[in-house]
Amino acid sequence: MEKPIIGILTGVSSEHYMGKDLTQFYVFNDYNTAVLKFGGLPIAIMPTKQMDYKKTPKEEITPLTEEEKNNLIEMIKLCDGFIMPGETRSFEHNYFIDSYLKENNIPTLGICLGMQVMAINSSKEKLTPVNVEGSHFRKMHTVKLEDGVLKNIIGKDEVDTNSYHSYMVVNPGEYKVVARSIDGVIEAIEDDKSLFRIGVQWHPEKDTLDDANKKIFEAFIDASIKYHENKQKTNYDS
Repeated sequence: MEKPIIGILTGVSSEHYMGKDLTQFYVFNDYNTAVLKFGGLPIAIMPTKQMDYKKTPKEEITPLTEEEKNNLIEMIKLCDGFIMPGETRSFEHNYFIDSYLKENNIPTLGICLGMQVMAINSSKEKLTPVNVEGSHFRKMHTVKLEDGVLKNIIGKDEVDTNSYHSYMVVNPGEYKVVARSIDGVIEAIEDDKSLFRIGVQWHPEKDTLDDANKKIFEAFIDASIKYHENKQKTNYDS
């Protein structure tokens, strides 16, 4: 059986090297390790606009051109599944990629900012800061699962999760809310009509020994295998 190719969208940062601040694209090793551990082959998907993503002011960033969109699509077509990871900033390409993944029913796991992008893309509403007293940054807390695909995957009513976010989703748009923290913050959303389209606010890649996180990745990779098989069959039939 061929292993599914899992695209992981890169983040953007800068590094001081040889006297200069250089912009770089990166993927945290936890994502790479998790994909490999559960049977996928990870590849990094980088933005296609030729600009300095770290230094260019937001108001100076031009919209994606048709060529830049098509270049993104060509990279996405290499993938059988896609992870939209946590990050500190989103760009137009985040939302374009998310829309393309949804329209083409490509298995998608949104993590932290990745989940937030899914919700914003659907509802067109901005995020809300988590209040200081109830800050979810760097805290373990209990998440209660509601009926849905995610709960069926995990097989529990509640789980203890890590948390690294300072903003929260208040309107998931068309998505079903399937998990909340004990203080009511939306912790997971899903589209149960897709092959696999789930967003979680926590970081399952940081602890794949945890049973719930393990099951999330297993289900995601299984869905990516099904997508790959369907794609191969479609190509063969055509």
